[in-house]
Amino acid sequence: MMKLQHFGIVTLCLVSLSAQSETTVISGDFLNDLRRAPVVGGGFSLTTQDYKSVCFETIEVSKPSYDLYYDFQSVETNWREQFYRQRQPDSSQARLTYWFLDHFGGEQEQKSVEKGKSLRILARVQLKSYYAALNESHSQLSEPARVLLENRDITGFFDACGTYYIRTISRYSSLYALFTLTEKKSTLKKSTLKDFQFHLERLFQGIEMPSDSRSIKLKNESERYFENKSLHIRLAGFGLGKEQMVSLAPTDLDSFKKVLQNSTQAMAGIHTGRVEAIEIIPWMDNLNFHYALQPVLEEQRETTQNPLASDKKSEQYRFWRKWVVAENSEFIALVKNHYRELQEQYFMALNCQAQVNRHIAREKAWAQSLNDKEFSWEQITFRNHQAKLTIRASQLSQQLMSLTGREIPWKIEDVMPTKSSTTLYQQWQEFTQRADECLAVLEPEMTTSSYREVSYCADLIKNMVQIMPQALFDYCPPEVTDEHNNP
Repeated sequence: MMKLQHFGIVTLCLVSLSAQSETTVISGDFLNDLRRAPVVGGGFSLTTQDYKSVCFETIEVSKPSYDLYYDFQSVETNWREQFYRQRQPDSSQARLTYWFLDHFGGEQEQKSVEKGKSLRILARVQLKSYYAALNESHSQLSEPARVLLENRDITGFFDACGTYYIRTISRYSSLYALFTLTEKKSTLKKSTLKDFQFHLERLFQGIEMPSDSRSIKLKNESERYFENKSLHIRLAGFGLGKEQMVSLAPTDLDSFKKVLQNSTQAMAGIHTGRVEAIEIIPWMDNLNFHYALQPVLEEQRETTQNPLASDKKSEQYRFWRKWVVAENSEFIALVKNHYRELQEQYFMALNCQAQVNRHIAREKAWAQSLNDKEFSWEQITFRNHQAKLTIRASQLSQQLMSLTGREIPWKIEDVMPTKSSTTLYQQWQEFTQRADECLAVLEPEMTTSSYREVSYCADLIKNMVQIMPQALFDYCPPEVTDEHNNP
């Protein structure tokens, strides 16, 4: 494989959320969660940032284009300072580079470099893919999605398919190798760093050179350079395809040459690589969706009073109503997301309270078996997951009781009673009632009126921010700090 410093570089000006006309591109930390997998053609809710179902019958994706980067860089003793001066620490690729050097550099190697006994070179191969886009002309709506629209269940469609779908995914794959050269007999001179990089690059060049005496001489010189020297190779790959990963385990220089040759195959592919950015398109811009939604709009045109001026054409009204549908669908997605947050926090609090009670019961049983008369369950402490703090069992039990409204099996004596507060279940129940009132009015007018015009909905959205209670955030699931708990 030939060495490429800059090859076909395409600059994508992406921020966390950028919009050009009707195109929205998302990038940043949201896509770094490896537990969630975006799919070309899959649904997406911009309001809740949730991936939804794939609502296309077939998915046809265009062939991607690639950018290849291949470089060598010396790693000095002050590499951390150089890193922050030369790179953008907030980018995903920069974080991977820092993680690799921080984990594979090693303290012993750092000391060896400082003493002049070792030299280090970082080799990096990166492949970026883009333009892997959904071909909408060959991707029809799935049968269940069409049935929802035919049955006038627009809310159900957007709930399952999202208000957007993913049209394009941009990806990147990286291969890092850290070479550490140690002289067996003497101390390496500072001036040999350039020699190390020169001979290392010479060995890995994939360009076929003419078989003249000069090229043979250069090759022999590079091979002799590594004689009587210890060379350690540490390798890590990110966003690779598993089919070629078995050939990415070098044991010497010759095998590392094969690694470079196989690396692009391990990185290439429509579904290979970490996600760098996604392009999302509103369903309202999809031709097949327009066609399926048309009968619903036509049906309501005759029965609904036109809110626009009387001299406006019905086509303009139809256009306006399509965007009302999109706006209302995003609002409903927000309502359902808030409903789920309250529900999840309530059950999380119940589960946490049950675990705390089990911890206390085990500790009490263990103390009784040891005839420990000085034991007090209220003094059991639990660890804070976010800071080096602890909380007593009595305090945590009191906080969880205020969230769940459920009493515990034992009496709390050393905690002052707090003012009565609304439990999570009561908040959940109250929100459900208000949401039902809002949706009961909105859903029959889904294509004709904005949720902002419904008083129930306008009042509902004002308080639709749910912050996780501090006790759940810091101490759930509970972890006991005492060492004498019963195994």
